[in-house]
Amino acid sequence: MCALSVVAGGAMIITASTSMAQGAPSIGEPTNVTVTVDHYNGTVKVDWDAPTGGTVDPERYAISFALDDVGTDPAEIVMDYGVATGNVGDAGALDTEYTFTADDIEGAYGKVHGLFSVTVRSDNDTEAVYSNETPWVPVEIINMPDVVDNPTYERDDATGDLTFSWDASSDGFIDPAYYRIVWGHHPTAGDGGTEQITSTSYTVDYEEVGDGTWFFDIFACGPTGDCHVGETMEIAVSEGTPQTTELPATGSSNGLVIYVLLLLTGGGLLALSARHRPRGHA
Repeated sequence: MCALSVVAGGAMIITASTSMAQGAPSIGEPTNVTVTVDHYNGTVKVDWDAPTGGTVDPERYAISFALDDVGTDPAEIVMDYGVATGNVGDAGALDTEYTFTADDIEGAYGKVHGLFSVTVRSDNDTEAVYSNETPWVPVEIINMPDVVDNPTYERDDATGDLTFSWDASSDGFIDPAYYRIVWGHHPTAGDGGTEQITSTSYTVDYEEVGDGTWFFDIFACGPTGDCHVGETMEIAVSEGTPQTTELPATGSSNGLVIYVLLLLTGGGLLALSARHRPRGHA
């Protein structure tokens, strides 16, 4: 009795298990299998406990997995692929955890979102003894990217406008398809927001928000509209103060001195003023 193992792409692929004859050595199933999705780092971690039953101990573990559409009938789920914790005697062969990366899943299925299902098995190759698979454990991988990195903003003192900027993150399961900025008078409110943003900076005009304390969130979104939001920024918004400049006199013919008052709001000339200066006075 033996198990069929095939090396594919550097990973040990487990494709069959072996039934046990009566009176032969036995090995227990792993217990307490948990599967955790980390959408921030694009990983799926599988944990389990070593078996306590059986007459022989595991020499390694086999993890089978499948990726299906959310809502798939459990009876239709087939464990298409498998990996092992290592070869017998290798460092890490008896580890009771295994982490799948986004590249692992995409390499097998060409996508990284859906219903990800896992089972675990105990293997003892020396005695050719293999446990039954544990009950399958499903988790959903959502089609959304990691949060943005290094979000920040700058205020234009003249206009009160806020320019936000950030770095795109590639740590999640997918890269962002677009971004949105949403703001409100308290952290969970969505009083206003932008349309889809395809760059990593955007200016929110003062007129869109007005005076007050506002809470701003930057969302990184996937192609299907699933978004991941980072840390909220609390900002005191106020109207800008246009800068004014008084230029020297441009002439003094007949004692009339013309002064030009520039109100700088985008560089526009808003006002001209004239003042009469009597001759003989400084």
